[in-house]
Amino acid sequence: MYITINSGEAVTSKEEYVTCYVSVNGRGSYPHYSGKAKIRGRGNSTWEWYDKKPYRIKLDKKASILGLEANKDWVLLANYRDVTDLMNTFVFEAGHFLDMPCTNHTRYTEVFLNGEYIGLFIESTKKFLYSRCITSTQPYRFCTQTLFLSIKNGAFIVEQEKISYICNPNTLF
Repeated sequence: MYITINSGEAVTSKEEYVTCYVSVNGRGSYPHYSGKAKIRGRGNSTWEWYDKKPYRIKLDKKASILGLEANKDWVLLANYRDVTDLMNTFVFEAGHFLDMPCTNHTRYTEVFLNGEYIGLFIESTKKFLYSRCITSTQPYRFCTQTLFLSIKNGAFIVEQEKISYICNPNTLF
């Protein structure tokens, strides 16, 4: 993914978007994409403390990038503290395998910002597909479920734990 900011400036804010141009070469596996967009920083501790920053991109028009469902709002997850670049992706894929509602689809993408290589990122849509959770007019409640991934003695351990997302209790499990 090539992101070129019109003024050539750096992305320095999580609140203020800067105008940019985004180009993605699908390398024969996916259609190429190019178009106008806006970019800003995102996240909390990753944005504040680490050299590799996460970003939020808002396209001018909905588009499918790297085969993911068309959307205007995209995120680039930095994965700065995960030297394997596998943990977030593993948990997202495990969520799909377990048919967990509202699990984002992802792709790895190498990112160049203003011509400079800034690393391997996970690309995903910004918005969850809440229609997968909310499918009826019955009352909703605060439901809880998520996965945690940890490494113990060199092995991956997946635990199901209670966190939160909004869903229709009639569509769970």
